[in-house]
Amino acid sequence: TPLTEGVTPDGLNGGITAISVTTAQYGEWMLFSDLVDVTTVDPIITEYTVELARIMREKLDILVREELNGGSNVYYANGKTSRATLAVGDKPTINDFRKIVLGFKKNFVRPSMGEKYAVFVTPDVAFDLMDDEKFEKAYTIGQNNTPFIKGEIADIYGMKFLELNNAKVFEGAGAGGVDVHSSIVLGQKPYGITKIKGEGSVETITKALGSAGSDDPLNQRQSIGAKVNAFAVKRLYEEAIVRYESVPSNA
Repeated sequence: TPLTEGVTPDGLNGGITAISVTTAQYGEWMLFSDLVDVTTVDPIITEYTVELARIMREKLDILVREELNGGSNVYYANGKTSRATLAVGDKPTINDFRKIVLGFKKNFVRPSMGEKYAVFVTPDVAFDLMDDEKFEKAYTIGQNNTPFIKGEIADIYGMKFLELNNAKVFEGAGAGGVDVHSSIVLGQKPYGITKIKGEGSVETITKALGSAGSDDPLNQRQSIGAKVNAFAVKRLYEEAIVRYESVPSNA
């Protein structure tokens, strides 16, 4: 509506919606005897300290995965209407993902990675997508193998496909007990991670021989641990999260 000379139009009204989430502690630890130091040549405790920290980071990644898989927007392969009806042959297709992105655009959901929508898939889903004729056509036309070099599965049709070894699989949830694989498609700012300042990173904890005092009178026990004091993840924008469920050929 054009402005009327000398007349101030009505302004826009904004609002704030509170979204609450409670942080929690997470941790793992391992116990070693004193003989580890005298019977092995390799620095066992040092190596396991690094491994324990990696495990903790993977646990945090799984927390994010589970939160995203709890979203309300679901698209099933091959036109199916529920997880229980998905069966062998309901393979993932590039065309299904294109339809999901089309829905994002119709709802004015902006891309999450520059001008691309992020798509996280299991290795089995990635395997099928590479045989998809639309996948092959896109790469034949573009003659571009850069995504493979960068560790991506594909960068086509406005989507970046990323393979995750720990992507969600609903074991035995499909028709006849087949495994159903979940792919997550994300638009812009779909979720948030909350960390209390200074408490959201992985902390490694080492308890040396003798540190337990009279509880370890012969200095026989030592331990390592990894802990995050405060971590939480929360979906913020349901319209920007779609879970795509399918049954890959190798599932």
